[in-house]
Amino acid sequence: MKKFKLIIYIILAFIPFCLLANNVEVSIPVLLDQNVEQKSIHIQFDLSWENSWRTSIAPYNWDAVWLFIKYKKVSDSKWYHATISTNKDEHSTGSQGLGASFTIPANGKGAIFYRGADGKGKFASTGIKLNWNYGIDGLEDNITTLISHIKVFAIEMVYIPKGSFYLGSGGNENNHFYSYPNENNPFMISSEATVPIGFSNGSLNYTEGEYTGDHTGPVPASFPKGYNSLYCMKYEITQEQYADFLNTLTVEQSANRYSNQFNSYRQYIRNVNGVFGCDGNNNNIINELNDGKEIACNLLTWQDGIAYADWSGLRPMTELEFEKICRGTENHIANEYAWGNTFLIHANSITNSKTADEITLPTNANINSGDFLEIKGPVRVGNFARENSTRQSAGSSYYGVMELSGNLWERCITIGNPNGRNFVGINGDGILDDLGNANVGSWPINQNPGSGFRGGSCYFDSYCRVSDRVFSTLSNNNRSYDYGFRCVLSIY
Repeated sequence: MKKFKLIIYIILAFIPFCLLANNVEVSIPVLLDQNVEQKSIHIQFDLSWENSWRTSIAPYNWDAVWLFIKYKKVSDSKWYHATISTNKDEHSTGSQGLGASFTIPANGKGAIFYRGADGKGKFASTGIKLNWNYGIDGLEDNITTLISHIKVFAIEMVYIPKGSFYLGSGGNENNHFYSYPNENNPFMISSEATVPIGFSNGSLNYTEGEYTGDHTGPVPASFPKGYNSLYCMKYEITQEQYADFLNTLTVEQSANRYSNQFNSYRQYIRNVNGVFGCDGNNNNIINELNDGKEIACNLLTWQDGIAYADWSGLRPMTELEFEKICRGTENHIANEYAWGNTFLIHANSITNSKTADEITLPTNANINSGDFLEIKGPVRVGNFARENSTRQSAGSSYYGVMELSGNLWERCITIGNPNGRNFVGINGDGILDDLGNANVGSWPINQNPGSGFRGGSCYFDSYCRVSDRVFSTLSNNNRSYDYGFRCVLSIY
């Protein structure tokens, strides 16, 4: 076997030494250890993030980072998605050794990196290696002359364990789920098997409303119901993350994915000399400390959100998964919010605006909703969590996912119409079409119905309750100051 040790430094255009998003830091990647027989090469980098955890008691989960790689070809100056080995033994967790682990989805479009044992606090590892199968991506062995840039992206995720859970809270939420015929009796999801919908005893049903759905089914076995394990983004897509996405698209693609509504309702992404970034202080210098990089990204259409999901190797969540991620395996509580009760304190103003230390006031607030004029838009992701926060005070879901009630609407696949029920949970492959659209089979694309809204937003109050389905089948491709997006990852 011929094996050549090769070290290549590729300087990244417009990128500082570290990539910072939600306290995740990734060093400039290095290519080394090329294996020409296997047509593979290692991508080495350092990684760290703050407020990490793993627990072997309820909720029996951990946080993680989704890592994926993009490279830019010399021939056409376009960015492409790298395919890595699906054999985790061909990768290295770096200095963490057995203290960390990988999970690799079947399509090899990225890797989940997480703690190997219980713990909390900052988590870091130097010398992480991902084995890139460049041959699968159609590249030849002279790889250093074929690509000009390479970049490792990192998104904070939360592991959602396999298990049964309730749909519906037993409350009076709009269009809420229940077990027919009792509208106050939640429906238990205890497997990924087919779920009957309708007016037979014990079937899943939902109360009437303008966007209630067709009351037909069933929900197929192939539709992701939330019983199986998955990973969910800890936060909504931030403005810095979305700008990074735009910077890897062609001019034609980015024109379709960019709202071009700078400084509208706390939207601070702008194009400065051909580079997208955040400019919250409005001085034409992007990505400074007070430019709003950590604020949740609003004004996203459904097409924008699923394009980001496809591009990153993730996928949209279903509305059943949404309730699982909020409620977990705990018993239902009538009219509950994502933190498991009905207690809420509204944020009504902001201090340290547009910085990584942005905090809403009062300091014990746990939700951004109610359309307060002092805010009028989304706030920094993770804003309500403080040192020693409780689930309630942090506005956290059972599993530690943030801002599922309020801030920005969660866009989910609905079970209220056939297009939604045809969704089968395929992860994205990192590739968009020439117009910048997602193109994954079974995903509701363009204006096809199949998506809806869950979790409320900075504008609404009562709609923020976990089981409220008031707009669960409202499918549109509009932009609004309270529309955002969050992705998940299938791992089964």
